[in-house]
Formats: sequence, structure tokens, C-alpha cells
Amino acid sequence: MRNHNEKAKDMAKSVLPSKARRRSRKERRTIHESERARAKQAISGYLARPDLGDEIIDAHVGRGISKTDTAEMVWERRSADKIGSLVRWAVRRVETDPRLSDVGVAEQVDYFRRLMPDNLIGRHAVSHIKSVLVARDWESRY
Repeated sequence: MRNHNEKAKDMAKSVLPSKARRRSRKERRTIHESERARAKQAISGYLARPDLGDEIIDAHVGRGISKTDTAEMVWERRSADKIGSLVRWAVRRVETDPRLSDVGVAEQVDYFRRLMPDNLIGRHAVSHIKSVLVARDWESRY
């Protein structure tokens, strides 16, 4: 760990190594390959029967890649991120700082957003902190 004033930067960088990088890339390739195969089949069907007009192309090619497949792949990748140290640090910070423990989740997330670097890594870390703080708040209410 570096100097105290660089702790937030180190915590943000600690999130990046995911345990599912290869699996996610393979799954993304599979999703795109199946979509290309489906579009190719629709186009060859159109070329075989041009008398049908644009119905085949509209019905098959216009659909695009399934958002649910892609979203599921993203969530699986996200769940494999190593966030333990970041979460422990953020929760401890909220518990020990009376200014943070007395405000709502939105203000807590804003605090961490200001603390983290304003780049992809920082926003990624804040998204993990937000999901944990929201879940923690929900559990405390019910």
C-alpha cells in the first residue's frame, strides 16, 4: 500500500483482476458467433427465395444480439471480480465515520465517487461499493 493519500487509488485498482476473464471472452465469442450464424442463415434463406421480399431479412437480421445473453455474461464476469478488500475498506469507512454513517446511501456513494479517480477504474470500483452499500441498507431495513 502506498501513502495514505493514495489509498483510494490503490483500492480502486485492486478490483480489476477478475477470475473469469477467459471464460467471459469465450462466452462473448460464442454469443457473437451464434448471432452471425443466425444472420447468415437468414440471408441465405432470402437469397434462395427472393420472391418473399424483405420479410425474412426483417424477421431475422433486424433482431440483433440478445441483450439478455450479453447482460448475463456481464453479470457473471462482474460477480467474479475480486472486491473483498474494497468492500471491507468502504464498509469500515462508513461505520467509523459519523458523517457517513448518519447520511443515506446516495450521499455515501457520492463520497466514494469524489474519493476515487474519475476514470474507468474508479467508476468500476464505485459501482461495486454502491451495490454493497445498497444491499447493506436494504438488509438493515428489513
